[in-house]
Amino acid sequence: MTSPPQTYIPLEGALNLRDIGGYRALDGAIVTTGVVYRSDNLNTLTDADLDVFDELGVRSVFDFRGDREVELQPSRFWSCVDNPVRVPIADDTVQEKTFVERVEARELVEVTDTEVGESYISILEEKGHQFGPVLRAIASPTRRPLLFHCTAGKDRTGLAAALIHGICGVSRDDIIHDFELSNTYRLPARVAALKDRFEPMGIDIEPLIPALGAPPKAMEMALDHLEANHGGVDGYVVGRLGLSTATTDAVRAALLP
Repeated sequence: MTSPPQTYIPLEGALNLRDIGGYRALDGAIVTTGVVYRSDNLNTLTDADLDVFDELGVRSVFDFRGDREVELQPSRFWSCVDNPVRVPIADDTVQEKTFVERVEARELVEVTDTEVGESYISILEEKGHQFGPVLRAIASPTRRPLLFHCTAGKDRTGLAAALIHGICGVSRDDIIHDFELSNTYRLPARVAALKDRFEPMGIDIEPLIPALGAPPKAMEMALDHLEANHGGVDGYVVGRLGLSTATTDAVRAALLP
């Protein structure tokens, strides 16, 4: 496993902004930094955070959140963003109620690692076409640098990062490692905040940790599914998502020196 240097970018108003570069890929090449970023939601960015994004030069933003998520937490954009794009990946449950609302209504009391993994497989098979615009944008020099995000920056965003890393030939171990970093950068603060909110209601947060974090088993299940049913990431993005081999070649050209 390689350890990508300086992938995490601290912000005041977001917890999980990272550069996807730095991992060893095909033929020993290192995924180029400064091209593609991943993040959690952008609704509480400060003016100083906007300056950070200006310095990074991020010009295209892809938002995987559903309508209700966007309505409750509208993004703040920085001066060089000329192409914010919504590519919603959300089921009816997410559209109607947030995770916190479902917990407080006692509709959700426990989530297992396996259930998270099953949700990832469902996303890949039922909503995976929404990843296509991000991959095509990476292939287009006029759209880079770009950023994609959801609410927590770990589930939908984690799958998108896994597909990009897979196209580049990043190892399975490193894909899972990158996924798990959300447990370092976002999970502790999120658990602390929700524990303070849930405990007075008599709600135990521990059985919900898999839904708040990035359980490695969930990503392992997603990768196993892609291998067993599509012959791997390349087979999935070409055969299922309909990307051309020219596009996947262009993604590699954009991210591998």
